[in-house]
Amino acid sequence: MPVMQRVRALSRRAKMDTDMEERSCGSCDTKLFEPRTGDRSPCPVCGSLKRRMTACCSDTVLFMDGMRMKARREGVKRPIWEAINEPSFFYKAKSWHRVERHIDREHNLYIEIITDMSTGKLVRRVEEPLSIHIGHGSDKNSGK
Repeated sequence: MPVMQRVRALSRRAKMDTDMEERSCGSCDTKLFEPRTGDRSPCPVCGSLKRRMTACCSDTVLFMDGMRMKARREGVKRPIWEAINEPSFFYKAKSWHRVERHIDREHNLYIEIITDMSTGKLVRRVEEPLSIHIGHGSDKNSGK
């Protein structure tokens, strides 16, 4: 398989942007403007039929960060305080959301704030006593 066909095939698989920037003579490096397919005409400077093709492939990488914290007290099984602040992909909307969640067992408090990362718009805000926050997450199927 010729090199350019491999580059185009790889870029389609990886969903990268591919741009054929230039063709030049393989012997004297003169820039040539000719169609991609068909018979090659000799280089106007040196007469060579060798060609050098340059392809540029680019893609975008997105880095996101998050954190999770827990505070424990000796003799108490579960953490007395938990905090989560991290990105989460929402599959229904096909978008990234920032989830900020605080669980304070000592003060009976549950806070959850979800914002859309692309728009900054508030998606959901819950602030309630932890004792009434049942039937959610891992407690969904416990039958309480």
